[in-house]
Amino acid sequence: MAVVTLGKSHTGDSTPVKLLGIEFAGTLRGGKKRSRFAGWTGKAGGGVGCLAKLDRWSDDKTRVTTTPVVRNKSGRGEVDVTRQREKDRIRERKMAEAPKIELFVKASVDAESVGNCPFCQRLFMILWLKGVKFTITTVDMKRTPEALKALAPGSQPPFLICDGEVKTDNNKIEEFLEETLAPPEYPKLCCRYKESNGAGEDIFLKFSAYIKNPDPGKNDALENKFLATLVKLNMNLETPLPHELQQNPNANESTRLYLDGDSLTLADCNLLPKIHIVKVVCKKYRDFAIPKALKGLTRYLENAYKQDVFRYTCPNDSEILFAYKSVAKYLNK
Repeated sequence: MAVVTLGKSHTGDSTPVKLLGIEFAGTLRGGKKRSRFAGWTGKAGGGVGCLAKLDRWSDDKTRVTTTPVVRNKSGRGEVDVTRQREKDRIRERKMAEAPKIELFVKASVDAESVGNCPFCQRLFMILWLKGVKFTITTVDMKRTPEALKALAPGSQPPFLICDGEVKTDNNKIEEFLEETLAPPEYPKLCCRYKESNGAGEDIFLKFSAYIKNPDPGKNDALENKFLATLVKLNMNLETPLPHELQQNPNANESTRLYLDGDSLTLADCNLLPKIHIVKVVCKKYRDFAIPKALKGLTRYLENAYKQDVFRYTCPNDSEILFAYKSVAKYLNK
């Protein structure tokens, strides 16, 4: 069960925050209670309301749970009700013992949702996959209150507070979460195969060189170098993993869903936010799309976008394009 407490946007006012399909008006920790299922800002079709339950608990904080509501339907015996109550008590006890985690992420330009930051999205996805209760707070760095500056002086989002301890290094936060939120209470997210951790690691570097170049004479060479990194990732995704070969020694092509198998891992949380940025920016400035001929990569992305943990943590395309407005260049005519 993924439970999220939505914190107030640190803008110095009561700007509504839109996350996980809910728009909260006014101060979110106490205060106004008006809310509606709205979906992500700018997302066609809106809402994940059908997937969520909106609760206000005894501490007056609003939380969203992606676990369906269990009700005692007519015809169910008293034994079922008793069992459910016992499960509820166990769940409440576990939640009371869970660490108190708050993740601070970059706010969007309008301070209404999350901004463009692959590192923020990476940690957001990890916490969601862990299924731990956590608070997520958007930070508008243009109007950061003094209290927040004192909390993590000199730091840019993302940073995390766990049981009062502030952590600011992205890689160390990931390591900390994997060690602290460990089995049997929380799922293990590290990769089975070390090669999965480095998959696609050179894409962003070649993408940056490709998209920053305005000279048409250099474009083809830079595009080919960038495309070569996508081909390399595609080969990785099409190559059967050892456990696939154990199941089928004659397998010529992998059928796995993600980098390390059929479950999302830390490697996916690191790579997918970057690939999403690559897709959006390349389409805008080069009219370039990932070739369908790269079947492994195409399959990987199709499976990833089916997952709420990825789809609903992505910033709006407009946020990504705004961030690259002064970086990406159209080719000179």
